[in-house]
Amino acid sequence: MQNPSSPHQESDAKLEIRVDKQGFVSYNCDWEPGESGLIGIASIFYKLMVDDLCWEILEEIKQQCVLNDNEDEYAAMAGLLNAKIDKDETSSKTTGENSVVVSPDQVFNI
Repeated sequence: MQNPSSPHQESDAKLEIRVDKQGFVSYNCDWEPGESGLIGIASIFYKLMVDDLCWEILEEIKQQCVLNDNEDEYAAMAGLLNAKIDKDETSSKTTGENSVVVSPDQVFNI
């Protein structure tokens, strides 16, 4: 996997995502004032929402698991992810609702 930025290394923008033992996901988003910080944070969200950064990260995790002879762990994680996706899709089908990827009030024009 790519080396994450050191906490002491300066960066224009960062998005940290954490999960606690109960599965609660939290995040911290920070950027430097000015154009470079705004470009940085916009770039992060662009990569996540449009440029398949999530898939790139998953592929790197898979490669690391293979290198470390940990394929079972990756398979278990992928199974949990697929089960969650299937559950969400099944839930929206049984309620007759369409799945909304991003709430309209959270859409940003970049």
